[in-house]
Amino acid sequence: MSSSVLRACMLLVLLALAACVGKGTVSSPVTPSVPVSAQSPSSCAGVQPQLLTLQPLTTVTLAPTPTFRSGQALPLGDLRMMTATTGWAIAGERLVRTVDGGAHWRDVTPSALHDVRSLLQSRFLSDSVGWVWTVQSGTTSLFRTTNGGQTWQQGAVFHSSGYVSLTFLNAQDGWALVDSPGSAGGTDVDLCRTSDGGVTWSMLATTGTAAQPGSIPAAGKKGGLSFLNPSTGWMGRLLDSETEVMVTHDGGSTWQTQPLPFQQDGSEHLFYIGPPFFFNEHEGVLWVSVLSQTQQALSQLLYLTHDGGASWQSIPPLAYDALTYFSDARHGWMLNRMWVNGGSSLQTTLSTTSDGGQHWNALPGSAAVDGISELDFLSSTLGWALSRAYNGAVTLLKTDDGGRTWAQVTPLLL
Repeated sequence: MSSSVLRACMLLVLLALAACVGKGTVSSPVTPSVPVSAQSPSSCAGVQPQLLTLQPLTTVTLAPTPTFRSGQALPLGDLRMMTATTGWAIAGERLVRTVDGGAHWRDVTPSALHDVRSLLQSRFLSDSVGWVWTVQSGTTSLFRTTNGGQTWQQGAVFHSSGYVSLTFLNAQDGWALVDSPGSAGGTDVDLCRTSDGGVTWSMLATTGTAAQPGSIPAAGKKGGLSFLNPSTGWMGRLLDSETEVMVTHDGGSTWQTQPLPFQQDGSEHLFYIGPPFFFNEHEGVLWVSVLSQTQQALSQLLYLTHDGGASWQSIPPLAYDALTYFSDARHGWMLNRMWVNGGSSLQTTLSTTSDGGQHWNALPGSAAVDGISELDFLSSTLGWALSRAYNGAVTLLKTDDGGRTWAQVTPLLL
């Protein structure tokens, strides 16, 4: 692999670091620290809450995205099914929701964002509770719904240079990692805490120095925030030559490096560590990228925990570009692509594991899996996938047998 390709991979992984958010269990809230009004300066700025209602839409026009009309097939992305019938997705720059397994979708974008021409990001806890936010002119506007998008409450406006990483335990308790005033790119950051669903925030911690034990280290870019409960959480840190994971046991006030078991030959180092994703209070998975300087290659490691993140066990390495998804600590799927026949054709293989990634079994080949770019499974059998053709067309697929067969679903706008 050439150095230019490696640099490109590093950039893509760094961008992914900002987008990754873990999942935690519902727990009691932690009392926040000093209110925002007493901090100076801070990115954790709040606004007065305002109830926002949805405006009925049959046609949505938002340049530069396409015009979506009632009955039109939607180009879905960022698919998150919460139940067998209910789920969320992004179509262009619109937030849409389904209640019939993906066949029909309704635009539930907050009315205040109907004319916003910027990237819409989202996080969802259930089929009714979720957040969306958008960045414009150095500020991030946050909105929350607790009734499936029927109404939205405007939350905080973060005054940052654009970097925001959000994670929530439940409808009230959440954390935000945002650029400090005057900083950019996740180097100097403020860690903010909310106990009212994002309406108001307090600053817990900020970037410190080596003379301040437990502070967020100044070196490297921070991101990938994840909390298991009100006290224990993780954060990734990307340095010039490697990456490490940091852990907190006091709700985010102080942070320490958590070592991971890693066998290396002297030329390898951990390149990126994503935030842990927990299925319950004990079991979770952690994704790691490894760079080998001698082989000029990237590979992927998965770590599993069965004790709430106190210890992690690695599974056999996977190809760096493998697309993996786990519905629980045992059942997972891996999509691999490789050039065959002298590089004249691309072969796609979908494999599954039922022992936490120790062993993988290839499923029967199918043309349906060739263009899959996203996987989303609710159980060991029920799942969805998004497939993208070379011309950009997006197809929604559904399986009831763990990925052995797929049926095409046409996602129509109501």
